[in-house]
Amino acid sequence: MNINKYYIRNNHGRVLFETILVTIFVALFLIIAVEKFWTSARIAREGALQIELSNIRRAVSLYLIIKGKLPDSLKQLVKEQVVIPKHDVLVRMEWPFIQEMALDEEGYPLDVFGRRFSYDPKTGMVKSGTKGYEMW
Repeated sequence: MNINKYYIRNNHGRVLFETILVTIFVALFLIIAVEKFWTSARIAREGALQIELSNIRRAVSLYLIIKGKLPDSLKQLVKEQVVIPKHDVLVRMEWPFIQEMALDEEGYPLDVFGRRFSYDPKTGMVKSGTKGYEMW
């Protein structure tokens, strides 16, 4: 009878130990998976930011080519439609210089991190407003 009690106590202890061990392994795998997910999300956002910066800089260049001056703000690029002079006829496009971007309440474009782009109307430089990405 003593052997049977020893077996039962040992069996319960083993089950508890196995449960704790499995819980630790699951927690470790979750930590690794979440870290990989956030790293992948950051890399994807950085790629999207590079594309958005390139598109806005091209829109500023197109505005300069067509109008002969730099826009006063990025909001102007969102609101104004593209009008291309062709000999004596103006060709009006049905879209603005910048389209399909997230905008804040005032109509300024936002980067993928939710910050306003920084724009210098004297030089035409466009930068991200997010800390750490200002020099991109």
